[in-house]
Amino acid sequence: MLPKDILDNRTAPIRSIEMLIIDQMDVLAMQNWDHISHIFEHMHLQPSQSHGVDFSRVRMWGLNGLSKFYRQTIMFSSMVVPEIQAIMNKDCSNYCGNVRFSNPYPVGGISGVSTSVPIVFHRFDSNSATRSVDDRFDYFVNRVMPDFKKDLMYHTCIFVPSYFDFVRVRNWSNGCDLDLAEISEYSKDKNVAAARDHFFHGEKHFLLYSERAHFYRRFTIKGIRHLIFYQLPSQSPKFFAELCNFMHFQNKKAGSDGNMTCTVVYCKYDIHRLAPVVGTDTAQTMLTSAKSVHMFSPGAGATDSGLA
Repeated sequence: MLPKDILDNRTAPIRSIEMLIIDQMDVLAMQNWDHISHIFEHMHLQPSQSHGVDFSRVRMWGLNGLSKFYRQTIMFSSMVVPEIQAIMNKDCSNYCGNVRFSNPYPVGGISGVSTSVPIVFHRFDSNSATRSVDDRFDYFVNRVMPDFKKDLMYHTCIFVPSYFDFVRVRNWSNGCDLDLAEISEYSKDKNVAAARDHFFHGEKHFLLYSERAHFYRRFTIKGIRHLIFYQLPSQSPKFFAELCNFMHFQNKKAGSDGNMTCTVVYCKYDIHRLAPVVGTDTAQTMLTSAKSVHMFSPGAGATDSGLA
């Protein structure tokens, strides 16, 4: 990370960069992305002072403010991160163009799920990526949650990747007086311990769990009988399999093994999250299918749910 004084003073070092390499961008996406955006916004700005530079040694295209067209930017990520494409479109202006490589997923991470609980994928429709945020919330509130408010569906864990969505779901739950515990990256240790204990013993119906909390702390959530993915994790398929396998750790007094479910909400704009979980070809089929509900049986592949 470049020092803040360099960014603020628009000095020569950040302006004269000819090669920029960023590694593990999927990990950086789990931190404050504004730091990355801040660096790119300050790349190749005209310095406010000369700082004793010998201009005879500066390339002419640099003096003419064309440095950004000659900078080579290399970004690496183990996952397809939309923020990378946004940077390429907005902040990478090399005159030779740009190239993106991404490996297909012949086998999805769902193959790593060892529980026998059927996994049901619910697709909702949306007209734009921006609108999908509200459409997802509406689908979750009106189509998914009514079935999970029943006493039969106790021990329901709701996994929410984005903290903004986390707050939105939490506020809605509090407004509906739902019996809810929560664990986020901002939760204190004593609150995390209390939430996990209350959820395991059935003192709380729902547990709201954020992706960053799992990324940084790797909690083992015990007592999950019903798992809802508000959105597939950005660190999938690793997190997807981990969370599903948490359903092995049960409170035997909470009910029978037959009363367990796993529900996933997705749309066409989640292709970069869906493909690593179910495989590239299967993801394309799910997004173009006339049916909006698909069921997977771990170890048996996808099956036609027969639901529209």
